[in-house]
Amino acid sequence: MRKVETPTKLIGSFNDIIRDRRFFGDADLAAQSVWGTEETRLFENGEGSIVSNLTTGAPCRLRKCDTSLFNNGIIPNSQNFVVMAIGIDIHLSNVRAQVPYTDNTIQTIDVSPAQVNNPYPLLDAIRSFGTFDLYKNATDFMEGGNVSDYPCGLYVSGSGSDGSSVVPATADGGEQDTYNVNGFVVLQNGMAFRPLTVWHVLEELDQFYGRFVMQYPLNLTGTGLTGYIDFLLIGQANVDDQGIQMITNFTGQTSI
Repeated sequence: MRKVETPTKLIGSFNDIIRDRRFFGDADLAAQSVWGTEETRLFENGEGSIVSNLTTGAPCRLRKCDTSLFNNGIIPNSQNFVVMAIGIDIHLSNVRAQVPYTDNTIQTIDVSPAQVNNPYPLLDAIRSFGTFDLYKNATDFMEGGNVSDYPCGLYVSGSGSDGSSVVPATADGGEQDTYNVNGFVVLQNGMAFRPLTVWHVLEELDQFYGRFVMQYPLNLTGTGLTGYIDFLLIGQANVDDQGIQMITNFTGQTSI
């Protein structure tokens, strides 16, 4: 039996994330890397936009992985976004890559990075001294708090060690040479999103933006610490896609 699906317009609700990413730090111990107290505007830059490294000022080109969904700060016609949670995801570890993701250069993955100082004080400073505010239509204040008030559920699960160790050579015939095992630490801002007490609705043609400010200056020069922060608006996108779609039910086999 042949069954032909009826074309239809896709109108509905979808879970999604509005993301904006910012980089910080420099692996070069001699390079100046200072976190100032100036405001950083968020959610106003789309794919291909150039933003600055938060501590060095180096240019960073945003790619598709760095920004997503309504990334020009304006909700399109016939659509809206309900903000149900806010997450701030801090990517930071105590390893120093030879070519870190902190500027606009072509990147490589360093499989043997150098170990650097304890990263926890920096993570704690970002969580304690960094603030985030959300506005719409220039003056309408919607949400605000410390970075620690907005934990992220996109966490990394793993293990680490507290320092380096030396594995000795085997005594019998020298089958194994001495080698070092470097310790590492992976830190994150929480393990689950905190649902907002009040949801915020961004209506069609609403302009919205975020403000990130470090309330105290931080000097990262000489630490080798690098990383990036994802600012996330978690919620429901209500869209009206005027394109014709072919919708089918996967509960049973259908032949066309």
